[in-house]
Amino acid sequence: MLCKNKQIHICEKEPFNEDKLNRKEYGKILLQFFSNTEESLTLAINSGWGTGKTTFVLMLKQLLENDGFPTILFNAWENDYSDDALVSLIGEILREMKEYKRKNHIIDDDINKFVEDGAKLVKSIPHIIKILSANTIDLKNLKNIQNEFSYSLAQNKLLKYTENKKDISEFKKQLKKYVKIITNIGTAKYKPLIFFIDELDRCRPNYTIELLEKLKHIFNIEGIIFVLSIDKEELEKTLKVIYGDIKIDGYLRKFIDFTYNLPDPPIEEFCKHLLKTYGFEDHFNKGLSEDYQYASKRITKTMSTFANAFNFSLRKIEQCFSQLSIVLKSTDNNSDFFPIYTVFLICFKNNDDKTKTTYHKYINNKINDKEILRELNKFPIIKDYLITGYGVAFESYINLAFSDPNETKLKFLNKINSGNATEREKSIYQRIKKILYEHDIFFQQNRIVEYIAKKIEITDSFF
Repeated sequence: MLCKNKQIHICEKEPFNEDKLNRKEYGKILLQFFSNTEESLTLAINSGWGTGKTTFVLMLKQLLENDGFPTILFNAWENDYSDDALVSLIGEILREMKEYKRKNHIIDDDINKFVEDGAKLVKSIPHIIKILSANTIDLKNLKNIQNEFSYSLAQNKLLKYTENKKDISEFKKQLKKYVKIITNIGTAKYKPLIFFIDELDRCRPNYTIELLEKLKHIFNIEGIIFVLSIDKEELEKTLKVIYGDIKIDGYLRKFIDFTYNLPDPPIEEFCKHLLKTYGFEDHFNKGLSEDYQYASKRITKTMSTFANAFNFSLRKIEQCFSQLSIVLKSTDNNSDFFPIYTVFLICFKNNDDKTKTTYHKYINNKINDKEILRELNKFPIIKDYLITGYGVAFESYINLAFSDPNETKLKFLNKINSGNATEREKSIYQRIKKILYEHDIFFQQNRIVEYIAKKIEITDSFF
Protein backbone atom coordinates (compact mmCIF):
# COMPACT_ATOMS: atom_id res chain seq x y z
CA MET A 1 0.00 0.00 0.00
CA LEU A 2 1.39 3.37 -1.05
CA CYS A 3 1.34 6.74 0.72
CA LYS A 4 1.07 8.73 -2.50
CA ASN A 5 -0.48 8.31 -5.92
CA LYS A 6 1.71 6.83 -8.63
CA GLN A 7 2.32 8.72 -11.87
CA ILE A 8 -0.10 7.39 -14.48
CA HIS A 9 1.57 5.47 -17.28
CA ILE A 10 0.69 6.92 -20.67
CA CYS A 11 0.28 4.05 -23.13
CA GLU A 12 1.80 4.99 -26.48
CA LYS A 13 -0.82 3.21 -28.58
CA GLU A 14 -3.81 4.05 -26.38
CA PRO A 15 -2.89 7.23 -24.45
CA PHE A 16 -6.27 7.45 -22.69
CA ASN A 17 -6.20 3.79 -21.68
CA GLU A 18 -5.60 4.68 -18.00
CA ASP A 19 -7.94 7.66 -18.10
CA LYS A 20 -10.23 7.42 -15.08
CA LEU A 21 -11.80 10.83 -15.58
CA ASN A 22 -13.52 10.07 -18.89
CA ARG A 23 -11.65 12.78 -20.78
CA LYS A 24 -10.86 10.95 -23.99
CA GLU A 25 -13.67 12.73 -25.85
CA TYR A 26 -12.20 16.11 -24.86
CA GLY A 27 -8.85 15.02 -26.28
CA LYS A 28 -10.53 14.08 -29.55
CA ILE A 29 -12.30 17.45 -29.68
CA LEU A 30 -8.97 19.28 -29.38
CA LEU A 31 -7.32 17.00 -31.93
CA GLN A 32 -10.07 17.90 -34.40
CA PHE A 33 -9.69 21.58 -33.55
CA PHE A 34 -5.95 21.51 -34.23
CA SER A 35 -6.48 19.52 -37.43
CA ASN A 36 -8.68 22.28 -38.81
CA THR A 37 -6.51 25.21 -37.67
CA GLU A 38 -4.10 26.73 -40.17
CA GLU A 39 -3.05 29.96 -38.47
CA SER A 40 -0.75 30.38 -35.50
CA LEU A 41 -2.63 30.78 -32.22
CA THR A 42 -2.50 30.25 -28.48
CA LEU A 43 -5.05 28.06 -26.71
CA ALA A 44 -5.42 27.89 -22.92
CA ILE A 45 -6.71 24.71 -21.29
CA ASN A 46 -8.31 26.01 -18.11
CA SER A 47 -9.15 23.88 -15.10
CA GLY A 48 -8.85 24.21 -11.33
CA TRP A 49 -5.63 23.49 -9.48
CA GLY A 50 -5.31 19.78 -8.82
CA THR A 51 -7.94 18.66 -11.37
CA GLY A 52 -5.64 16.50 -13.46
CA LYS A 53 -4.58 19.01 -16.16
CA THR A 54 -1.02 17.69 -16.43
CA THR A 55 -2.19 14.11 -16.91
CA PHE A 56 -4.67 15.26 -19.54
CA VAL A 57 -1.95 17.23 -21.33
CA LEU A 58 0.36 14.19 -21.41
CA MET A 59 -2.42 12.01 -22.82
CA LEU A 60 -3.40 14.67 -25.36
CA LYS A 61 0.23 15.09 -26.43
CA GLN A 62 0.54 11.36 -27.16
CA LEU A 63 -2.83 11.32 -28.95
CA LEU A 64 -1.66 14.14 -31.23
CA GLU A 65 1.69 12.47 -31.90
CA ASN A 66 -0.13 9.27 -32.89
CA ASP A 67 -2.02 11.37 -35.45
CA GLY A 68 1.18 12.80 -36.91
CA PHE A 69 1.42 16.12 -35.03
CA PRO A 70 4.90 17.23 -33.95
CA THR A 71 4.80 18.26 -30.28
CA ILE A 72 6.96 19.88 -27.63
CA LEU A 73 6.21 19.82 -23.90
CA PHE A 74 7.69 22.56 -21.73
CA ASN A 75 7.07 22.37 -17.99
CA ALA A 76 7.28 26.01 -16.95
CA TRP A 77 7.45 25.26 -13.24
CA GLU A 78 10.34 22.81 -13.60
CA ASN A 79 12.29 25.53 -15.44
CA ASP A 80 11.30 28.33 -13.09
CA TYR A 81 14.75 28.29 -11.48
CA SER A 82 16.17 29.83 -14.69
CA ASP A 83 16.54 33.61 -14.65
CA ASP A 84 15.67 33.80 -18.34
CA ALA A 85 12.55 32.19 -19.75
CA LEU A 86 13.88 32.57 -23.28
CA VAL A 87 16.96 30.45 -22.55
CA SER A 88 14.70 27.70 -21.22
CA LEU A 89 12.42 27.82 -24.27
CA ILE A 90 15.34 27.76 -26.72
CA GLY A 91 16.85 24.83 -24.86
CA GLU A 92 13.60 22.88 -25.13
CA ILE A 93 13.31 23.54 -28.87
CA LEU A 94 16.96 22.63 -29.36
CA ARG A 95 16.44 19.25 -27.74
CA GLU A 96 13.39 18.66 -29.91
CA MET A 97 15.33 19.61 -33.06
CA LYS A 98 18.07 17.13 -32.26
CA GLU A 99 15.56 14.38 -31.48
CA TYR A 100 13.64 15.03 -34.72
CA LYS A 101 16.81 14.87 -36.81
CA ARG A 102 17.91 11.70 -35.02
CA LYS A 103 14.59 9.96 -35.65
CA ASN A 104 14.52 11.03 -39.28
CA HIS A 105 18.22 10.33 -39.93
CA ILE A 106 18.96 13.90 -41.02
CA ILE A 107 22.72 14.47 -41.23
CA ASP A 108 22.95 18.08 -42.39
CA ASP A 109 22.70 20.16 -39.27
CA ASP A 110 21.50 23.74 -38.87
CA ILE A 111 21.36 23.49 -35.10
CA ASN A 112 24.50 25.55 -34.57
CA LYS A 113 23.00 28.46 -36.51
CA PHE A 114 19.78 28.21 -34.50
CA VAL A 115 21.77 28.17 -31.26
CA GLU A 116 23.96 31.07 -32.33
CA ASP A 117 20.98 33.28 -33.09
CA GLY A 118 19.26 32.24 -29.88
CA ALA A 119 22.36 33.04 -27.89
CA LYS A 120 22.56 36.50 -29.44
CA LEU A 121 18.96 37.04 -28.51
CA VAL A 122 19.51 36.48 -24.82
CA LYS A 123 22.73 38.55 -24.93
CA SER A 124 24.68 35.84 -23.17
CA ILE A 125 28.42 35.63 -22.60
CA PRO A 126 30.50 33.06 -24.57
CA HIS A 127 30.02 30.42 -21.86
CA ILE A 128 26.40 29.91 -22.88
CA ILE A 129 27.21 29.96 -26.62
CA LYS A 130 29.86 27.31 -26.04
CA ILE A 131 27.50 25.07 -24.07
CA LEU A 132 24.64 25.42 -26.54
CA SER A 133 26.82 24.96 -29.62
CA ALA A 134 28.21 21.77 -28.14
CA ASN A 135 24.59 20.54 -27.92
CA THR A 136 25.08 19.80 -24.24
CA ILE A 137 22.62 22.29 -22.77
CA ASP A 138 21.82 21.50 -19.17
CA LEU A 139 19.04 23.72 -17.87
CA LYS A 140 19.98 22.85 -14.30
CA ASN A 141 23.26 24.76 -14.81
CA LEU A 142 21.61 27.89 -16.13
CA LYS A 143 21.26 29.40 -12.68
CA ASN A 144 25.01 29.25 -12.15
CA ILE A 145 25.70 30.59 -15.62
CA GLN A 146 23.29 33.46 -15.23
CA ASN A 147 24.95 34.45 -11.97
CA GLU A 148 28.01 35.40 -14.00
CA PHE A 149 26.07 38.18 -15.70
CA SER A 150 25.94 41.63 -14.26
CA TYR A 151 22.59 42.75 -12.90
CA SER A 152 22.14 45.31 -15.66
CA LEU A 153 22.90 42.78 -18.37
CA ALA A 154 20.51 40.24 -16.86
CA GLN A 155 17.79 42.87 -16.96
CA ASN A 156 18.51 43.82 -20.55
CA LYS A 157 16.16 41.31 -22.13
CA LEU A 158 13.78 41.58 -25.06
CA LEU A 159 11.93 44.73 -24.10
CA LYS A 160 14.20 46.99 -26.18
CA TYR A 161 12.88 45.76 -29.50
CA THR A 162 14.49 48.50 -31.57
CA GLU A 163 17.95 47.38 -30.47
CA ASN A 164 17.18 43.69 -30.94
CA LYS A 165 15.26 43.76 -34.23
CA LYS A 166 18.02 42.11 -36.20
CA ASP A 167 18.61 39.40 -33.59
CA ILE A 168 14.90 38.66 -33.35
CA SER A 169 14.58 38.52 -37.11
CA GLU A 170 17.48 36.11 -37.51
CA PHE A 171 16.27 33.87 -34.71
CA LYS A 172 12.73 33.71 -36.08
CA LYS A 173 14.16 32.95 -39.53
CA GLN A 174 15.91 29.87 -38.18
CA LEU A 175 12.88 28.86 -36.12
CA LYS A 176 10.61 29.18 -39.15
CA LYS A 177 12.98 26.98 -41.12
CA TYR A 178 12.82 24.28 -38.46
CA VAL A 179 9.03 24.52 -38.10
CA LYS A 180 8.55 24.36 -41.86
CA ILE A 181 10.49 21.10 -42.02
CA ILE A 182 8.71 19.28 -39.20
CA THR A 183 5.19 20.54 -40.00
CA ASN A 184 5.32 20.20 -43.82
CA ILE A 185 3.94 23.71 -44.27
CA GLY A 186 2.50 24.23 -47.73
CA THR A 187 1.82 20.54 -48.36
CA ALA A 188 -1.13 18.22 -47.90
CA LYS A 189 0.76 16.59 -45.00
CA TYR A 190 0.75 19.81 -42.94
CA LYS A 191 0.33 19.34 -39.19
CA PRO A 192 1.10 22.31 -36.93
CA LEU A 193 3.66 22.03 -34.15
CA ILE A 194 1.77 21.82 -30.85
CA PHE A 195 3.89 23.48 -28.17
CA PHE A 196 2.51 22.61 -24.71
CA ILE A 197 3.40 24.80 -21.73
CA ASP A 198 2.31 23.19 -18.48
CA GLU A 199 2.25 24.41 -14.85
CA LEU A 200 2.42 28.09 -15.84
CA ASP A 201 0.21 29.11 -12.91
CA ARG A 202 2.71 27.67 -10.40
CA CYS A 203 5.64 29.85 -11.48
CA ARG A 204 7.08 33.02 -10.00
CA PRO A 205 5.13 36.10 -11.15
CA ASN A 206 8.09 37.64 -13.03
CA TYR A 207 8.87 34.38 -14.81
CA THR A 208 5.21 33.88 -15.79
CA ILE A 209 4.92 37.36 -17.29
CA GLU A 210 8.25 37.07 -19.08
CA LEU A 211 7.27 33.72 -20.57
CA LEU A 212 3.96 35.09 -21.89
CA GLU A 213 5.75 38.09 -23.40
CA LYS A 214 8.32 35.89 -25.12
CA LEU A 215 5.63 33.66 -26.60
CA LYS A 216 3.80 36.65 -28.03
CA HIS A 217 6.75 38.56 -29.48
CA ILE A 218 9.31 35.89 -30.39
CA PHE A 219 7.56 32.58 -31.06
CA ASN A 220 4.39 33.80 -32.74
CA ILE A 221 5.14 32.34 -36.17
CA GLU A 222 3.24 30.27 -38.72
CA GLY A 223 2.99 26.58 -37.93
CA ILE A 224 3.08 26.79 -34.13
CA ILE A 225 0.07 26.39 -31.85
CA PHE A 226 0.79 27.08 -28.20
CA VAL A 227 -1.28 25.25 -25.62
CA LEU A 228 -1.09 26.70 -22.11
CA SER A 229 -2.27 24.55 -19.21
CA ILE A 230 -3.55 26.99 -16.59
CA ASP A 231 -5.81 27.58 -13.64
CA LYS A 232 -7.11 31.08 -14.33
CA GLU A 233 -7.86 31.75 -10.67
CA GLU A 234 -4.32 30.84 -9.59
CA LEU A 235 -2.81 32.73 -12.53
CA GLU A 236 -4.82 35.80 -11.57
CA LYS A 237 -3.34 35.65 -8.06
CA THR A 238 0.14 35.38 -9.57
CA LEU A 239 -0.32 38.36 -11.87
CA LYS A 240 -1.80 40.51 -9.10
CA VAL A 241 1.54 40.31 -7.31
CA ILE A 242 2.97 42.43 -10.16
CA TYR A 243 0.02 44.40 -11.49
CA GLY A 244 -2.21 44.76 -8.45
CA ASP A 245 -5.96 44.50 -8.95
CA ILE A 246 -5.94 43.14 -12.50
CA LYS A 247 -8.81 41.65 -14.51
CA ILE A 248 -7.40 38.35 -15.66
CA ASP A 249 -9.55 37.98 -18.80
CA GLY A 250 -8.53 41.37 -20.16
CA TYR A 251 -4.84 40.75 -19.54
CA LEU A 252 -4.77 37.23 -20.97
CA ARG A 253 -6.60 38.37 -24.08
CA LYS A 254 -3.31 39.91 -25.20
CA PHE A 255 -1.70 36.47 -25.28
CA ILE A 256 -4.47 33.87 -25.56
CA ASP A 257 -6.78 33.49 -28.55
CA PHE A 258 -9.06 30.78 -27.18
CA THR A 259 -9.73 29.19 -23.80
CA TYR A 260 -10.97 25.63 -23.46
CA ASN A 261 -12.54 24.99 -20.07
CA LEU A 262 -11.87 21.39 -19.13
CA PRO A 263 -15.11 19.98 -17.65
CA ASP A 264 -15.12 18.88 -14.03
CA PRO A 265 -14.14 15.21 -13.57
CA PRO A 266 -16.46 12.55 -12.12
CA ILE A 267 -15.27 12.33 -8.52
CA GLU A 268 -16.49 8.79 -7.83
CA GLU A 269 -14.52 7.39 -10.77
CA PHE A 270 -11.44 9.23 -9.57
CA CYS A 271 -11.85 7.73 -6.08
CA LYS A 272 -12.07 4.23 -7.57
CA HIS A 273 -8.89 4.92 -9.49
CA LEU A 274 -7.05 6.08 -6.35
CA LEU A 275 -8.14 2.99 -4.44
CA LYS A 276 -6.44 0.88 -7.05
CA THR A 277 -3.29 2.94 -7.60
CA TYR A 278 -2.65 3.36 -3.87
CA GLY A 279 -2.92 -0.41 -3.41
CA PHE A 280 -5.86 -0.26 -0.99
CA GLU A 281 -7.70 -3.16 -2.59
CA ASP A 282 -4.78 -5.55 -2.11
CA HIS A 283 -4.44 -4.38 1.48
CA PHE A 284 -8.13 -4.91 2.23
CA ASN A 285 -7.97 -8.46 0.92
CA LYS A 286 -5.60 -9.28 3.78
CA GLY A 287 -8.11 -8.26 6.46
CA LEU A 288 -10.45 -10.76 8.03
CA SER A 289 -13.36 -8.61 9.14
CA GLU A 290 -16.34 -7.52 7.07
CA ASP A 291 -15.15 -3.92 7.35
CA TYR A 292 -12.07 -4.88 5.34
CA GLN A 293 -13.96 -7.04 2.84
CA TYR A 294 -16.37 -4.27 1.87
CA ALA A 295 -14.03 -1.35 2.54
CA SER A 296 -13.43 -0.40 -1.11
CA LYS A 297 -17.08 0.29 -1.89
CA ARG A 298 -17.69 2.03 1.41
CA ILE A 299 -14.66 4.27 1.01
CA THR A 300 -15.46 5.13 -2.61
CA LYS A 301 -19.04 6.11 -1.87
CA THR A 302 -18.26 8.00 1.33
CA MET A 303 -15.18 9.81 -0.01
CA SER A 304 -16.90 10.89 -3.23
CA THR A 305 -19.96 12.09 -1.29
CA PHE A 306 -18.07 14.32 1.13
CA ALA A 307 -15.53 15.42 -1.50
CA ASN A 308 -18.37 16.59 -3.73
CA ALA A 309 -20.19 18.24 -0.82
CA PHE A 310 -17.06 20.10 0.30
CA ASN A 311 -16.00 20.90 -3.28
CA PHE A 312 -12.60 19.22 -2.99
CA SER A 313 -10.14 19.43 -5.88
CA LEU A 314 -8.59 16.20 -7.18
CA ARG A 315 -5.40 17.13 -5.37
CA LYS A 316 -7.29 17.57 -2.12
CA ILE A 317 -8.89 14.14 -2.61
CA GLU A 318 -5.42 12.66 -3.18
CA GLN A 319 -4.36 14.25 0.10
CA CYS A 320 -7.30 12.57 1.85
CA PHE A 321 -6.29 9.20 0.39
CA SER A 322 -2.70 9.77 1.52
CA GLN A 323 -3.94 10.39 5.05
CA LEU A 324 -6.14 7.31 4.89
CA SER A 325 -3.12 5.31 3.77
CA ILE A 326 -1.11 6.51 6.78
CA VAL A 327 -4.00 5.66 9.11
CA LEU A 328 -4.13 2.14 7.68
CA LYS A 329 -0.35 1.75 7.92
CA SER A 330 -0.65 2.44 11.63
CA THR A 331 -3.43 -0.15 11.99
CA ASP A 332 -2.83 -3.90 12.15
CA ASN A 333 -4.71 -5.93 9.52
CA ASN A 334 -6.64 -7.76 12.21
CA SER A 335 -7.42 -4.65 14.24
CA ASP A 336 -10.72 -2.81 14.25
CA PHE A 337 -11.23 -0.63 11.20
CA PHE A 338 -14.22 1.62 10.46
CA PRO A 339 -13.85 2.80 6.83
CA ILE A 340 -17.02 4.91 6.60
CA TYR A 341 -16.46 6.83 9.82
CA THR A 342 -12.69 7.19 9.20
CA VAL A 343 -13.23 8.69 5.74
CA PHE A 344 -15.85 11.07 7.12
CA LEU A 345 -13.47 12.40 9.78
CA ILE A 346 -10.62 12.81 7.27
CA CYS A 347 -12.85 14.75 4.86
CA PHE A 348 -14.38 16.78 7.67
CA LYS A 349 -10.91 17.75 8.90
CA ASN A 350 -9.74 18.72 5.40
CA ASN A 351 -12.60 21.08 4.67
CA ASP A 352 -12.33 24.87 4.98
CA ASP A 353 -11.38 26.76 8.14
CA LYS A 354 -14.95 27.13 9.36
CA THR A 355 -15.54 23.40 9.18
CA LYS A 356 -12.15 22.70 10.77
CA THR A 357 -13.40 24.61 13.79
CA THR A 358 -16.55 22.51 13.73
CA TYR A 359 -14.41 19.39 13.36
CA HIS A 360 -12.40 20.15 16.48
CA LYS A 361 -15.55 20.97 18.41
CA TYR A 362 -17.01 17.66 17.28
CA ILE A 363 -14.07 15.42 18.19
CA ASN A 364 -13.89 17.16 21.59
CA ASN A 365 -17.57 16.36 22.23
CA LYS A 366 -18.71 19.99 22.11
CA ILE A 367 -21.22 19.22 19.34
CA ASN A 368 -23.65 16.34 19.84
CA ASP A 369 -24.84 13.82 17.27
CA LYS A 370 -28.05 15.71 16.45
CA GLU A 371 -26.18 18.97 15.82
CA ILE A 372 -23.62 17.37 13.52
CA LEU A 373 -26.32 15.53 11.53
CA ARG A 374 -28.29 18.76 11.24
CA GLU A 375 -25.21 20.51 9.78
CA LEU A 376 -24.49 17.68 7.36
CA ASN A 377 -28.09 17.57 6.13
CA LYS A 378 -27.61 21.10 4.79
CA PHE A 379 -25.59 19.54 1.94
CA PRO A 380 -28.02 17.97 -0.59
CA ILE A 381 -25.55 15.29 -1.69
CA ILE A 382 -24.91 14.23 1.94
CA LYS A 383 -28.65 14.24 2.61
CA ASP A 384 -29.09 11.79 -0.28
CA TYR A 385 -26.20 9.70 1.02
CA LEU A 386 -27.75 9.41 4.48
CA ILE A 387 -30.86 7.63 3.18
CA THR A 388 -28.75 4.83 1.68
CA GLY A 389 -27.39 1.78 3.47
CA TYR A 390 -24.03 3.54 3.75
CA GLY A 391 -25.83 6.46 5.37
CA VAL A 392 -27.49 4.18 7.93
CA ALA A 393 -24.08 2.80 8.91
CA PHE A 394 -22.66 6.33 9.06
CA GLU A 395 -25.44 7.59 11.33
CA SER A 396 -24.97 4.54 13.53
CA TYR A 397 -21.32 5.49 14.07
CA ILE A 398 -22.38 9.08 14.81
CA ASN A 399 -24.70 7.77 17.52
CA LEU A 400 -21.94 5.60 18.97
CA ALA A 401 -19.24 8.28 18.84
CA PHE A 402 -19.44 9.47 22.45
CA SER A 403 -22.33 7.70 24.15
CA ASP A 404 -22.11 4.49 26.10
CA PRO A 405 -22.78 1.84 23.41
CA ASN A 406 -25.14 -0.24 25.53
CA GLU A 407 -27.12 2.83 26.56
CA THR A 408 -27.35 3.89 22.91
CA LYS A 409 -28.62 0.49 21.88
CA LEU A 410 -31.12 0.46 24.76
CA LYS A 411 -32.40 3.93 23.81
CA PHE A 412 -33.31 2.76 20.31
CA LEU A 413 -34.77 -0.51 21.61
CA ASN A 414 -37.06 1.29 24.06
CA LYS A 415 -38.34 3.54 21.32
CA ILE A 416 -39.02 0.54 19.08
CA ASN A 417 -40.85 -1.31 21.89
CA SER A 418 -42.98 1.76 22.57
CA GLY A 419 -44.09 1.81 18.93
CA ASN A 420 -42.69 5.33 18.38
CA ALA A 421 -39.67 4.38 16.28
CA THR A 422 -39.47 5.30 12.60
CA GLU A 423 -38.31 2.82 9.97
CA ARG A 424 -35.05 4.76 9.85
CA GLU A 425 -34.51 4.35 13.59
CA LYS A 426 -35.28 0.63 13.35
CA SER A 427 -32.60 0.31 10.65
CA ILE A 428 -30.09 2.23 12.74
CA TYR A 429 -30.82 0.01 15.75
CA GLN A 430 -30.16 -3.14 13.70
CA ARG A 431 -26.93 -1.65 12.39
CA ILE A 432 -25.76 -0.62 15.87
CA LYS A 433 -26.39 -4.19 17.10
CA LYS A 434 -24.29 -5.53 14.24
CA ILE A 435 -21.44 -3.07 14.85
CA LEU A 436 -21.34 -3.82 18.58
CA TYR A 437 -21.41 -7.55 17.94
CA GLU A 438 -18.47 -7.39 15.52
CA HIS A 439 -16.45 -4.93 17.64
CA ASP A 440 -17.54 -5.83 21.16
CA ILE A 441 -14.10 -5.66 22.81
CA PHE A 442 -13.20 -2.46 20.98
CA PHE A 443 -16.25 -0.56 22.25
CA GLN A 444 -15.63 -1.80 25.78
CA GLN A 445 -12.22 -0.15 25.72
CA ASN A 446 -12.51 2.82 23.33
CA ARG A 447 -14.59 5.68 22.10
CA ILE A 448 -14.57 5.45 18.35
CA VAL A 449 -14.20 9.18 17.67
CA GLU A 450 -11.17 9.51 19.96
CA TYR A 451 -9.59 6.36 18.58
CA ILE A 452 -9.80 7.44 14.91
CA ALA A 453 -9.14 11.15 15.53
CA LYS A 454 -5.81 10.29 17.19
CA LYS A 455 -4.77 8.25 14.16
CA ILE A 456 -5.73 11.09 11.84
CA GLU A 457 -3.81 13.61 13.95
CA ILE A 458 -0.68 11.48 13.47
CA THR A 459 -0.92 12.10 9.71
CA ASP A 460 -0.28 15.82 10.32
CA SER A 461 3.32 14.94 11.13
CA PHE A 462 3.74 13.58 7.60
CA PHE A 463 2.50 16.66 5.70
